[in-house]
Amino acid sequence: MNRNELNEVYKKLESKMHELTTLFNSLHKGFQYTCAYYSGHYYKNADGNYEMDYFPIPVISITNICDIEIGLDSISLSTKLKRATAIQFDYDKLSEYNFEAYGVKKYLEDYYAEGNTYAELVSNIEKSSEKEIGFSFQFSCDLEADKLYELVKFLRKEGFYY
Repeated sequence: MNRNELNEVYKKLESKMHELTTLFNSLHKGFQYTCAYYSGHYYKNADGNYEMDYFPIPVISITNICDIEIGLDSISLSTKLKRATAIQFDYDKLSEYNFEAYGVKKYLEDYYAEGNTYAELVSNIEKSSEKEIGFSFQFSCDLEADKLYELVKFLRKEGFYY
């Protein structure tokens, strides 16, 4: 890749980051955030195995709630719950979202992915020794900023944190 190609890729990422942060700026609803570029994000390849990306992507860290990772082909939101809260949580409240749950210490250990039931999720958490359970919500790159904002408000209300 040459400089112009990289600039085109990162211009798109930077534009999405500004779109999302503009919403949080304009609503002034008690959310504080920082933005930075980080490498080392994991994704599932076509075989369902985790692979790490070495290049940096923009990450919006909403203080005490979540990280929003703006990837090349998707947007993800990472957050967590205390183990006891995750066991008791009403996962039907998340039915409209595509999400995964995993260990925080053993972050490549899946507790819930597409195709699992919420009962399997709770059972997996109960069997784990994790003190916190990680959650990753997946979205397409054309995600509307207000939908993400509503999810962040919901997560704060429900006790999710980061």
